[in-house]
Amino acid sequence: MKSALLLSLLAFSLATSVQAQCPNDDGLGNNTFATATAVPTGATSLFNLVVMGVGQANFAVPDTGNDFFAIEIGPGRTLDVDAGYDFSQVALYLQLYSSGGGFIVGTNPNTQSAGFSYTNPLSTSRTVYLRVTSASTPNGCGDYDLDIRNQACPFDDALEDFDTCQSSFPLVSVPTIELQRLAVLDGDDDWFDIRLQPGERLDVAIVFEHARADIDLFLVDLNGGNCGGPSLASSVSTTDNESVSFTNTSGSVQDIAIGVEWYDSAAGNSCNDYELQYSVTAAPGDDLFEDNDDLCTPSPVGLGVHENLIVFDTDSDFYFFGVVQGERANVSIDFLHADGDLDLRLYDVTNGCIGAPLIGSSDSTSNYEEVSFTATNPGVTLCTLEVFYYPNDGGNNQYELTLGKGFPTSIGETVCNNTPNSTGLQGFIIGSGSDVVSANSLTLGCQDLPVNSFAFFNGSMGFQRVANPGGSQGDLCIAGAPIGRFVGPGQVQSSGSTGFVSLQVDLTNLPQPTGSVAALPGDTWYFQLWYRDAVGGMPVSNFSSGLRVRLQ
Repeated sequence: MKSALLLSLLAFSLATSVQAQCPNDDGLGNNTFATATAVPTGATSLFNLVVMGVGQANFAVPDTGNDFFAIEIGPGRTLDVDAGYDFSQVALYLQLYSSGGGFIVGTNPNTQSAGFSYTNPLSTSRTVYLRVTSASTPNGCGDYDLDIRNQACPFDDALEDFDTCQSSFPLVSVPTIELQRLAVLDGDDDWFDIRLQPGERLDVAIVFEHARADIDLFLVDLNGGNCGGPSLASSVSTTDNESVSFTNTSGSVQDIAIGVEWYDSAAGNSCNDYELQYSVTAAPGDDLFEDNDDLCTPSPVGLGVHENLIVFDTDSDFYFFGVVQGERANVSIDFLHADGDLDLRLYDVTNGCIGAPLIGSSDSTSNYEEVSFTATNPGVTLCTLEVFYYPNDGGNNQYELTLGKGFPTSIGETVCNNTPNSTGLQGFIIGSGSDVVSANSLTLGCQDLPVNSFAFFNGSMGFQRVANPGGSQGDLCIAGAPIGRFVGPGQVQSSGSTGFVSLQVDLTNLPQPTGSVAALPGDTWYFQLWYRDAVGGMPVSNFSSGLRVRLQ
C-alpha cells in the first residue's frame, strides 16, 4: 500500500516539520518505547527525520538506530503509515508493535518508500508503537519522511478544541481544500469559520458513513462576530455525506460559521469520522479577472491554471500576456460543451489593440479549446486572448484557463516557476520525446540542479499551488489531484556533476497513491521534480518548475 505522502501536505494545519541534521540525529529523542513521540489522531506528516545506524531489538534501552512513535487507535479503526527515503542512503523497516512488544505488522526495506495499513480488531482502543529502523545505513544515518493517517474515532481529532461557534477553527479562503481524519462526537460538535468577499461563493461538503452515525451541516452568518446570526444554509439528510452552498450577495465582507453537528446513531456509536471539503470561488455572474470585456482592456494573466471563470453571451473575456522571441505560448480552456460552446481567438497587440491582427484561433465542438503561438520577432510579442461564448442564446458557461510556455520542439509547457536553488537558478523541468500515448516515449528532464542532489519526479492530474510545503524552499504546483512519486527501481536519481536528471516515463504505469494507472489520450498530467539542496550549510529541499503535458 503506497499513499501519496506529498498529498498530505494539503492538510497544512496538521503538518509538523522537523529540521534534519544528518549526519546528526533529528533531536526528537524518541529512541525507546518510553520516550516514543505521541502522534495525535487525524493526519500527521513529519519531514526530514533521521535514523542513526542499525537499531537493536531491545526497546527499553536508548538506541539512535530506532525511532518510536506512539499511536492510539480506536476499536475497528484504521491506521495508514507511509515513509519516503533515499534507498541508496538508507534501507528502512517500518514495524508496528503492541504495548507489550509483540510484533503486529511491518514492511521490508526493498523500495524507495514503504507503507502499510492496520485495522484494530479489538472492541476497545489500543496503543501501538511504530518502530522506524534501518537494515543498513552506508553513511551511518539516513533521512526519511513519515506520513501517518489515523482514523480519529472514538477520540477527537488533532484540530481540537473547536466545539462551539465562539471557538471555531479559522479556514483560509482558497480555491479548494480537503481536511482529512476529522471526528465529531455526541455532544461535541465541530465549528469552523471563513471570511467571504463580496460576490464569492462558498461550497462545503462533509464525507462520512451515515451507518455509523448521522451528522449534519450548517452555515451561520456570524454577523460581525455574533454567533447568534441567522442560518444561511443547511443539509440534514439521512444518507452518506452532506453539502451546502452560499453566495455572498451582501455587497460587503461576510464572516461565515460552518457547523458540523452530531444528530444520532442507530448503531449506538458516540463518534463518527469525516472529511471536510470546501472551496471559495467567484460567484456566477462575474469572476476575479473582471472587468476584462474588451480587446483594449484585457486582464494580465500569469502562468498556471486559473479556475472558476465565467463568460457570457455578448460579453467576451480578454487576457493579456507576453511571449519572448523563440518561446512558444500555449493557452487552453476546459469547459462542458453541453452547457454552451466556447471558442478562442488570439491577437498580436504589440502595435496596439485597434486593428490588432488575429494570430490564432480554436473553434471545435469539444470540451477543450487550445491555441499555440511561437514568437519569431525580436523582443517581446504582446498577445491578447479572447474567450467568447458562441451559441448567441443569452447564456453563459464556466471554464478553466491554462497558460503555459515552452519551446517549439519541447513537449508540454511550463505552468509555474519556482524559487531559485543554491546555484542561483530554479530547477527547470523539460519534456521531450512524444505526447502520443501509443508511442509511450515521453521523457522528463530537469536542469540547473545543485550537483550531487538526490531527486525524484512527481506527477498528478491536477494543478494547485501550495507554498513551501513541509518547510521546502519552493512551492508544490501539482497539488490539485492525488500525487504519485516516481520512486521505483532506478527512478530516484542523483544530479551528479552535471546538475541534470532525466527519466523516461512509462505511460502505461504512472504511479498514484492507490497504485499505478495507465494514461489515456486526452489526459492532462502535471510533473514536478523534488530535490535536496543545502543553504548556508543546512540541508533543505526544493521543487522545480511545473510542467503540463496534454496527451494525445
